[in-house]
Amino acid sequence: MTDIDELHQTLTVLDLPGLRNPADITADADGIVPDSGKFRHVDVDDGFDWSVTWTKLV
Repeated sequence: MTDIDELHQTLTVLDLPGLRNPADITADADGIVPDSGKFRHVDVDDGFDWSVTWTKLV
């Protein structure tokens, strides 16, 4: 478990292919992070397939 800022830091350190900015995959158009979500990146040519899922715990 972590907070959203630490998730963004972890994704940045991992330097995953196809990931420009971690906030781009977790935030909506207004910059608000929904309580839950999922993002998947697949690049068949390069063999990369990764995903991230988050859920807010209260």
